[in-house]
Amino acid sequence: MKCICIFSFVGCTPINLEFIFWFLVPCRLPSDNRFIPAVGNGHVATQVYEDTIFINNVYNGFGNDSHRARIPSPVAVKPQPPGDNLEETYTLDMFRGSFVAHFDTDAVTVEQEIFSPRSRPHLLVNQITATRKNDNDTFHEIALETNWGPDSPDVDLTSEEGEEFTYAHGSTKEAEYNISATIEVHMFWTNIPDLVKLRPGEFSMTWRFITALGIEENEARAAYEEAVEHQEDLLEENAQSWKSLWESGQVVVEDNVTLAQTINACFFHIMISTPDTIYVNNPFAGLSPGKFLVLSYTDIYWSYNDYAGHVFWDMDTWIMPPIMQLYPDKAPIMISARTRVLDVAQQYAVETGYEGARYPWEQAYTGWETCPWDLAAMYQLHVNGDISYSVRQYLYATHDMDFARSDLIKELVMDIARFWKSRVDCSDEDKGCEIHGVMGPDENHYNVDNSVFTNYNTKLALTTPQYMMDIGDEIAEFNDIADQLYILFDEENKFHPQFEGFDHINSTIKQSDVVLLGYPLMMNMSQEVRQNDLVIYEELTDKYGPDTGTWSMHTVGWLELGNQEKANEMFSTMFRNVNGPFKIFSEKPPGSPDGQRAVNFITGMGGMLQAVFFGYGGIRQME
Repeated sequence: MKCICIFSFVGCTPINLEFIFWFLVPCRLPSDNRFIPAVGNGHVATQVYEDTIFINNVYNGFGNDSHRARIPSPVAVKPQPPGDNLEETYTLDMFRGSFVAHFDTDAVTVEQEIFSPRSRPHLLVNQITATRKNDNDTFHEIALETNWGPDSPDVDLTSEEGEEFTYAHGSTKEAEYNISATIEVHMFWTNIPDLVKLRPGEFSMTWRFITALGIEENEARAAYEEAVEHQEDLLEENAQSWKSLWESGQVVVEDNVTLAQTINACFFHIMISTPDTIYVNNPFAGLSPGKFLVLSYTDIYWSYNDYAGHVFWDMDTWIMPPIMQLYPDKAPIMISARTRVLDVAQQYAVETGYEGARYPWEQAYTGWETCPWDLAAMYQLHVNGDISYSVRQYLYATHDMDFARSDLIKELVMDIARFWKSRVDCSDEDKGCEIHGVMGPDENHYNVDNSVFTNYNTKLALTTPQYMMDIGDEIAEFNDIADQLYILFDEENKFHPQFEGFDHINSTIKQSDVVLLGYPLMMNMSQEVRQNDLVIYEELTDKYGPDTGTWSMHTVGWLELGNQEKANEMFSTMFRNVNGPFKIFSEKPPGSPDGQRAVNFITGMGGMLQAVFFGYGGIRQME
């Protein structure tokens, strides 16, 4: 596709928007239900017409089996209108945060809206309106097809059905670790009849089916009762809550509807997983590569697909930086997902023989390691530097000194620096300080020494505390180690080897690694070296590898060097991973030998937004 590289970054956008950029309107739903969109608000989410709801930070399963708990969905209702000549259209209205289905027959028109107001985070709402055609004397019945699905393997629920609503309550079946408890689930929903009726004399009728969920009965009950009391206002309130979000800033693209829709879809699909508020009783778990939902329970891979809701470096490195360009208030919420388990990270460091705080490669409910791949859990330590760098980037972008001076944030960056201080080996006088036995972003190579990405990322993590507090003896020691860190460089070929002993002729790498030195880490290097890194590692990269920022960072790199033609080529490559009419990303493109892997892949969406902001937009935030 043609890449249009004219972007305007605006705040307080006027109301007269190019609405076509916000509407995705297919005539039919995708045959592959993985690419049907979701609605959510960062606290609750569901994939439209699917049998599952997920609640933030509600996991089931022990240890590495921990995954987001499946909660049966009262929201999965689809109207079946009477009459002949049925025509269907579907709209993902991203501006108003609503999925709209339109059913038209010769007898009635039925419009359905499914939404989750940002202003009411416990709610999912299904609103159905039927309007008759011509004949005012006919009795019309609209059947309601529900998709409750089988009993959940994750939550034991007891239901109490009343006249107007049902209350279900229970808890998850298995705690993540012995130190944690199972998690309570409470839900209230409007009873759903088998059909609704449009009686003679009634031209149009609206029915609303409200679901409220929480981990405490009182919060779920209060949310439900208040929603019922104000149910006629919910649709407009939902629209206003999403409109307020977008009006605080958006990207405007000129002359390319497809690109504009894709960028807006990236924001929308990320934002349905990102809350506006941190709740004390149910803090934010963090953003998982596969968003706030997985496949239907009926898929045999459902509990592990989309990475089971686990939080990786993806949130810190790929998603948070572009989101905070327009919505800086979301960055502290994402960082809070790390500070909430800081005490566990401190224990993890001690248990593995180190100081400070060591974060797991995959984080879920408790903060202990939940990665099912032992090698990644053991070696992929760069997540600690990624977390520290996310704090650093937020401070660069906002100069939020109240945030920087908070005790918890200072403790976070200090303890990550302490971890690295205890992890480096400074015994070799010629090399200085080394880091042995790690895995960089490229997961094809592990237990390597002096990963250049890991070492430079560690250098940044060691120097971050000096920006937030007075330099005492400990911070001076951090800085001294940072100055001595061994950063590999091939003087003859003028490029950065990925690690000691790396074969830059015959190796294949899974995804971008060394290229990340130029951006986002912003290592100072000559244009010659930057270009060599880009050329060498593009050739070595698996063309069907996961696009966790790979081609977006090549886009950024070539734009830095002024080669827009090559940048456009790299940017176009990312569109292979955009699926279906609702612009849902997959981890790998169609045709990949092992399939498309995770869907609803918001890591790839974050990568595309990085290409927009930091590539074509040219934004850099420095100290």
